[in-house]
Amino acid sequence: MDGGQILHEGNLTLTAGYCADLDSDAPNWLVDDSCSSNAHDLRLEEGSGNLTAYAYSMDMVFAPANTAASVETCASLTAYFKYVIGSSLKKRPKLCVRTSGHRYSWVEITGVRGDQNPRSVDLHVITYAKRYDD
Repeated sequence: MDGGQILHEGNLTLTAGYCADLDSDAPNWLVDDSCSSNAHDLRLEEGSGNLTAYAYSMDMVFAPANTAASVETCASLTAYFKYVIGSSLKKRPKLCVRTSGHRYSWVEITGVRGDQNPRSVDLHVITYAKRYDD
């Protein structure tokens, strides 16, 4: 799979109750609190601080800690799930997210604010241009 061309790369802060569209090329990742669009891929849940793959077709998987970002790594991983427990975000995991646009996004947690349950998380996101179903 030669899908290394990047659609959008940048930093994103997600606050509890807000969603982001990882397929968007908008500078703000279309972050909003209505989370009404099927295009939204990630939500930081209020209360629990869980990071959730928002729409029913989205999911994510932990990437090995010592692995560099690549679409090939994301394509090779198989243990997908729907959310990361808020307290686990403090370990700053690397994730591969399958987006609503059928792309892979590499997501690194770079910062977490909040005591037991995160109130906001800082993410570095790389969304690859090639759709994984092409």
